[in-house]
Amino acid sequence: MTQTLPGADIRHYYAALGIALPTWASENADVRRFADPDAHHHDDRRASCSVNLTTGAFNCHGCGAHGGAYDAALELGHTPRSAIELMISHELVNRRRTPPPHGRAAPRSHQLPPPTEGTARPAFHVSEDDVALWRTSLALQPLTLQRLARQRAWSVSTIRAFELGIDGDPITIPVRNQQGHLVGLLRYRAWGANRAAKMLAAPGS
Repeated sequence: MTQTLPGADIRHYYAALGIALPTWASENADVRRFADPDAHHHDDRRASCSVNLTTGAFNCHGCGAHGGAYDAALELGHTPRSAIELMISHELVNRRRTPPPHGRAAPRSHQLPPPTEGTARPAFHVSEDDVALWRTSLALQPLTLQRLARQRAWSVSTIRAFELGIDGDPITIPVRNQQGHLVGLLRYRAWGANRAAKMLAAPGS
């Protein structure tokens, strides 16, 4: 279930998705189903879905579809990026903009070698906002977190400590220097064909 911040504006978030939540509801608001409409018989027009006004999670009692506020946005046509941006704008989640504490460095195994002398390093275009967006995206995917814990033995605390995220399919691993500045990004394909490269560095890393 999506974990939202205290004071999250659930009503206006859903209004932005085109779903008006009844004003009389105080805990769970009943609305017409919006997830997987083809699963409903005879174009069901009853208020068979409920939205939790504290967490933003929805549950359809007709077809069993359920999820968090992020999943609701995806069901209604948003991309992962626009869904997260909408959650940020309605204070459901925070976007981290500041670098980590001074002196924190990337783990030794993730340090990248310097470019060979005489070669030009390409420009590095990954920003702190990108890292925050990918980190939030991973945090909103409990099944992926469970899979990483089960198959890679990565705990949630480790994932948070190293600011791991997800960008589509690859797991993103930011690389920082001794001052905590973002200097590189690794994309790790945790799953997929064995012949594919498992770890790729973003240009300019």
